[in-house]
Amino acid sequence: MVKIEYDAEQCALRVKGKNIRENEHVRLGQFHTIELEKGRPFTIRKPHWDTIRLDILKELENPMSNAEVAVLVMQEGLANLCLIRATMTKTCAVISRSIPPKALREHAIQQFFADIYAAVLLHINFEQIKVILVGSPGFLNDQFMTYFQQRVVQEERTDLTKLENRQKFVKVHASTGYKGAVEEVLSDPAIAERLQNVRAVKDVSISIVCACT
Repeated sequence: MVKIEYDAEQCALRVKGKNIRENEHVRLGQFHTIELEKGRPFTIRKPHWDTIRLDILKELENPMSNAEVAVLVMQEGLANLCLIRATMTKTCAVISRSIPPKALREHAIQQFFADIYAAVLLHINFEQIKVILVGSPGFLNDQFMTYFQQRVVQEERTDLTKLENRQKFVKVHASTGYKGAVEEVLSDPAIAERLQNVRAVKDVSISIVCACT
């Protein structure tokens, strides 16, 4: 391998090197460039893999494995649950439910909260995540947190009723339940200060790159 180029527009990695095994397409010793891209399997062989390189490959296989911050933004009928790293935001779940007016509204809100509750339990590793920001306009996040605490007590989720896990939830303001509100929440200086000791967030001017889900 003599040269590596990354094409951000094509989301591809171009690797140039000298062929060490002759085949019908490339002669022995001839330089050749191949493209590595998402969805195209390839194999890397080395005579020896040290633990550092193996750890890097393991992290690349699951780039959110070390995420320590989660953000849940919501408005009536729409919520986005994301995991955050310094250079990446991964959307874990988008919850959408029609909220009718008047008599059926309260039941629909409870069903909406039930969907969010299920998504939180499915996607958040409470042993790893240090902070869960719950944002909404108005008091919707307060209502959800009341619902959440009632559910974990009813279901006797002793792991989630521990003080250390309850304190991971931080209610914040978000103008909408769309994914763009995640950046809005993280850009708040007060939130940045709260997260200053969390490895996933380096500084207030964090650059968020939305990953494909």
